Amino acid sequence: MLRQLLFSVFIILLEMELPSCPSYSCFRTTSDPTCLPKLPVFSSSNDKSNLSQTKNRKKNLWQYLVKLWFFIKLLFNTIADVLLFIATALFLKDSQTPFTTTQGFNASARQRYIYRTISMDDVKFIKDVTNAKVDDVVLGITQAALSRYIHRRYGKGKFSLEGMRCRANVIVNLRPALGVKAIAEMIEKNVAVIQGNCFGFVLIPLSIAKSENPLDYVHKAKTSMDRKKHSLESQCTFYASQLFLNLFGFKGAAKLTQRVTSQTTVALSNVIGPHEEISCAGHPLEFVAPTCSGYPTGIMVHVCSYDNKLTFTIAVDEGIIPDLKQLGDDFIQSFMLIKEAAAHHTKLATKLD
Repeated sequence: MLRQLLFSVFIILLEMELPSCPSYSCFRTTSDPTCLPKLPVFSSSNDKSNLSQTKNRKKNLWQYLVKLWFFIKLLFNTIADVLLFIATALFLKDSQTPFTTTQGFNASARQRYIYRTISMDDVKFIKDVTNAKVDDVVLGITQAALSRYIHRRYGKGKFSLEGMRCRANVIVNLRPALGVKAIAEMIEKNVAVIQGNCFGFVLIPLSIAKSENPLDYVHKAKTSMDRKKHSLESQCTFYASQLFLNLFGFKGAAKLTQRVTSQTTVALSNVIGPHEEISCAGHPLEFVAPTCSGYPTGIMVHVCSYDNKLTFTIAVDEGIIPDLKQLGDDFIQSFMLIKEAAAHHTKLATKLD
C-alpha cells in the first residue's frame, strides 16, 4: 500500500527536472545515457480484463455476501480510523518515550541525519519467509530498531513498552504516478502536466515492546498494514484537509497538519526508486536517500529503494536523540537479527519436510 501511494520526493525531483532542461531531464540510466530512468507505475486493479471476467461471472448469493462483508469491514475500519484521526487532532497524544516531543517543541538547527543501506535481496528473503510484503518488512525493522534503542539506552525499568501507544504518521500520495517517461512524452506533445499536492494522512500503530522472536516484529507489522489496506483513512483525511483549507486558509490547514503530526511519535515514508543504476548530468548515483527537515516529530525515517538496495535515512533532533549513530546501528542490528531468524525458520521448515 505505502509503496504504491507514498509521496516520492525522488520522483517529484525527476519530474521537476523535465521542463527545465532541453533534454527533458538531467537523469539518465548509466547503462544507456539516452534512456530515461524507469520507475514503477502502478495500474488500477480494475482493468479491462478483470471487468470482463467479472461481468461474465455469475453473481450468486455467496458472492453478494462476501462483497457485503468486505463493505461492512471497510466502512467500520474507515469510521474507526477517522474518529481516531479526529481524536488525535484534538487531544490524543502518543505515550511518553525517548522519541516523543514535548509541548512547545520547535524543530531547531540541531537536526542530524544518517543513513544505513541494506540489500534488497535480503529484504525479499524475509518477505518470502514471513509471507509478507516489503512494506511489512520495512515497518518491522523500524519497530525492532526503536525497541532495541530504548532497551539498550534506558534498560527495562524506566519505560514500560507493553500497551504503550506509539504511532507512525505517514503522508500518503493520492495523485496518480505518471512516471518520468510519460511526463517527458506529454511535454514533447505540449500537453499540460498537472502537478501539486494531493495527499492524506495514515496513522499506523507501532509495536515496540521487546520480543523474543525477531520475526514477531514483521508479523505485527503485517497485521497493522493489512488492517490499513481495508480503510479509506487517507482519502477522508485528504478531504478534511481540503475543508480546512477552504474554511480557514493555508494557516488553518497547516495548523491541522502540525497538530496531528506532533501528536505522534515517528514520521515514516517508504518510496520506490529506480530498479537500475542511474546518473545525474553524467555522474552515476551511488545511492538515493531522500529526507526533509522541520517536521514536528522527534524522529523521521525515510526509506527508498534503488538498484537492488534499500536505504534508511534517519533524521532526528539532537536534543531528543543525542546518539544518532547508535540508533542507525540499531537499525542494521535489528535487520540482521530478523534475517538470521528468517534463515533459522527456513532451516527448521526444511528439516520438517
